[in-house]
Amino acid sequence: MPTFVRFLRRALLVLVFAGTLTVIAVIWKRAPSTTTLIAALIGAVAIVFKDTLTNLIAGVMLMWSGTFRVGDVIRLDPSLAKSTPEPYVIVAGINILHIAFHERDGMQILIPNSQLVSTTVWRCHPGLRRLALSMQMQTQAGVNFQKAKQVLLEVCEASPRVLKEPWPRVRLAGFVNGRTLIVLRFWIDDPENGISNIYAQIIEHASERMAEEGIDLIETFY
Repeated sequence: MPTFVRFLRRALLVLVFAGTLTVIAVIWKRAPSTTTLIAALIGAVAIVFKDTLTNLIAGVMLMWSGTFRVGDVIRLDPSLAKSTPEPYVIVAGINILHIAFHERDGMQILIPNSQLVSTTVWRCHPGLRRLALSMQMQTQAGVNFQKAKQVLLEVCEASPRVLKEPWPRVRLAGFVNGRTLIVLRFWIDDPENGISNIYAQIIEHASERMAEEGIDLIETFY
């Protein structure tokens, strides 16, 4: 429904509500004063436009504080956009009622300002735009850690999205249930292009390279 039509409907509700109060006051032989009429009108506006006023106040707070800027990369809480396949989106537009976000698939999400004010939202550093990602890999016990480490570093080096500075890091995390735990940590600077796809790419290439080296990649977590 167009915004103008919604506004007209709400304005009509305000007039009906205020008129009803006035009629009731006249029936009871209590002719309302100007102050009473103004108070009734304010009350009607507050009731009918409650959600709009809440978003308006929240929007003024967000714009005044400069919390978000167009082009910022934001990680949304799942409660704000449950259907979003990727948590990282780009701020596309800001106004006093809502903020628009672009998804990687081309869709746009409009979230009311009041929800953004009352929910935790993560923002990538505007200057760095750098995000650290970690994943844990489980291999067979007794694996040659140095060889596995070299394979993972080569896989990261071959990926155009993995940053070369800082350089990816691989560490031996321990042993559990006869398995060797290896942790890979790497950085990207374009989270808006997707997180799960870069994980999938690393896992796919790592499993192929490890198989060539005789290393059994049993399970991965991220």
